[in-house]
Amino acid sequence: MNLIMLFFMMFTPVSILTAKSEKKPACQLFINQEWKDLDTCERDKTFQARWILTTTFIFKRRDKEFIALDEIDLAWHGPRVKNLVGSLYKKEPDRDFIPLDESLICDGRWIESKQTLQLRFNQKEYLQPTTTFCLVLTVPNGLEKILKAGYFDLIPDTLPHQLKLVAQKENLRISMLAANLRSNRRNRLTRNIA
Repeated sequence: MNLIMLFFMMFTPVSILTAKSEKKPACQLFINQEWKDLDTCERDKTFQARWILTTTFIFKRRDKEFIALDEIDLAWHGPRVKNLVGSLYKKEPDRDFIPLDESLICDGRWIESKQTLQLRFNQKEYLQPTTTFCLVLTVPNGLEKILKAGYFDLIPDTLPHQLKLVAQKENLRISMLAANLRSNRRNRLTRNIA
């Protein structure tokens, strides 16, 4: 009996440590790549550019701990871009996304020397159990081909510590070409069904 008790005590801490080390992360991040034109033909002709929904960031918080997000930075990898205009919006749950001023989180700042789109929030956003942000780029006529030849990486350094580990483990790459191909395939399927 004493041997059994000793055996049990020897292995109990190991199983507890294993359970703790396999704990799910406090937060998850999912990136959905899209290429959805949000403009009407009239606006496209007037401004010589289109609003394109390129990315949806979905944050899922597991813990009750507050997680505040105040910046998302995206590093561009591809042909050099002189200027890029992007805005980040918060999407309401169970509603279609519409880029309204009320849901604007921030306008991005393009840092040409670093080829980085910096999205500094106007105010901190505390993540809910599920929080969704949408990135809309203003794409002039000549920029679309350049964007489709490259991709963005999410830079984990500006994220809260709860998200840094997740961002470093996951592939947080946003390919504009893949998003566009997926969007075109979806449109063709929709047209074929109708």
